[in-house]
Amino acid sequence: MLLGVYNLPGLISFSALILGMASCYLSFGGYVGYSLVCLIWAGILDLFDGFVARKLKMSEIEKDFGAQIDSIIDVVNFGAAPAMIALHSGFSSPVDYVILTFFCCAAAMRLGYFNVVGLKGDGPIQFYTGLPVTFAALILPLVYLLKLATEGPLYIWVIRAAYLLIAFLFILKIPIPKPKGVFYIIFPILAIIVTAIWLLVG
Repeated sequence: MLLGVYNLPGLISFSALILGMASCYLSFGGYVGYSLVCLIWAGILDLFDGFVARKLKMSEIEKDFGAQIDSIIDVVNFGAAPAMIALHSGFSSPVDYVILTFFCCAAAMRLGYFNVVGLKGDGPIQFYTGLPVTFAALILPLVYLLKLATEGPLYIWVIRAAYLLIAFLFILKIPIPKPKGVFYIIFPILAIIVTAIWLLVG
């Protein structure tokens, strides 16, 4: 017998992890565009694993395991992978190291806090405290598109500012509405558009 819990939500979560690792691997080779594509689709899968889990009847062990493994995977996908993309895109100065380390620490703090507190609110209106780390996978591929317009100082500082801002949003005590309904259509459409752009430009 093998350790762990094996079900459809878990398959989706581990598929996201495979994409997160692919994102890291591709960034090492300098394939920034492809790396960002893997990142954004890891984010899309992360949006849907919980959605699928809520539609299935699962035991308490399955629910608890799913919550823990999801956060562990998210540290890799939306903490480490975005940092690897930046490092292998030329953001490797001492300043960048500090920013990216803070980004990873903030992502880990956000996930730990969510594991304890979870969602707030009742009924149809629920919200997260702090920006969910998954949103990094939707925001950063858009920000990196600035590379198509300029690679000068503006590009460098916008990327740095994006990582800092996202990191602060991870840990600020601000309510972020939980995406529902139409957002499960909007986010994949946005992912398809951004994917097409990055595949075209490499």
